[in-house]
Amino acid sequence: MLKYLLRFGVTGFALFITFQSIPLRDVIDQLSGLNWGWLFLAVLALHASQLVSAFRTRLYLKFKGEELSPGRAFSLHYVGGLFNMLLPGTVSGDAYKAWVLQKETDQDLLPMVAVMIANRANGLWWLIVLLAALLLLQPPALPIKVHPAVAIVSGLILVTIVYNFTAKIIWGESLLQQYHAGVYSFGVQLMVVLCLYFLTRALELENWIAYLSLMLGAIVVAMVPISIGGVGVREYVLLQTSPMLGVSATDGVSLAVIFSLISLTVPIVGAIFYLTARPSAPPA
Repeated sequence: MLKYLLRFGVTGFALFITFQSIPLRDVIDQLSGLNWGWLFLAVLALHASQLVSAFRTRLYLKFKGEELSPGRAFSLHYVGGLFNMLLPGTVSGDAYKAWVLQKETDQDLLPMVAVMIANRANGLWWLIVLLAALLLLQPPALPIKVHPAVAIVSGLILVTIVYNFTAKIIWGESLLQQYHAGVYSFGVQLMVVLCLYFLTRALELENWIAYLSLMLGAIVVAMVPISIGGVGVREYVLLQTSPMLGVSATDGVSLAVIFSLISLTVPIVGAIFYLTARPSAPPA
């Protein structure tokens, strides 16, 4: 219970600090002029990413010799999204899905946890690849005496080596399995990038490449389980990093806020699946 309260506190404190620097009224004014057509496309792209992610989960279960119907994978993925919002961090839903899957398969809990971690790690790797590609298009101002392109490419190579080694040694994935799953992960993250692009259009933001880079970075940071669903963390990251790419912090925070708001549609759909299917409650 204490760790939950601490993470609620982190979310609240991060939002408080953010809106001490950026007046909330400015963000509300920015959001009041949203283009609803672009916003609708952003919501569609976000849910398309959820659909592709559900199919990636099916693939990882197939690696373990288990079959999961597309419909069940889809509903379980959305219910996981519900628990991501209700519980601390942006990976809490993965723990719920692992718990349900070990009850519905012949697998123990630990292999199902490993499936969820491998699933998440593959997606994270592709997220970092796309982030690196965007940063190469518009390199940030770094506080170190290294050319940004060198730092970005070196970092990407290091992350790739660590990911490939970890996936092979710890999860027993072959390179073929990693890149097979990577096809789905690329689709997931491409839909996320499209969602963010549509949001920049909805907000009429210029220099969309910079805002996409900043938001992808914030999404990566928000995966650390220190907040509730990443809320507050993404906004604070945009506040701090917007000057690095020479864009408005107010616009950046507004983008993070609208992304957090449309992300609420995922747990809403998850709640519908949860109440309709009435799956077992997660362990306390």
